[in-house]
Amino acid sequence: MEAESNFSSITPPIFDGDNYHFWVVRMETYLDAMDLWEAVEEDYEIIPLLNDPMMA
Repeated sequence: MEAESNFSSITPPIFDGDNYHFWVVRMETYLDAMDLWEAVEEDYEIIPLLNDPMMA
């Protein structure tokens, strides 16, 4: 019996040079689904790294 996987791998859309307007919509949807869209928006505050970014 093959093991079932509950992991769903969603890959970002790759721009191949054609259909830019279609790709933009797909990329924005992907970034929004991953909660990353706000990093693209204007006025996003970048939090500075600590001296040692490995330390939390």
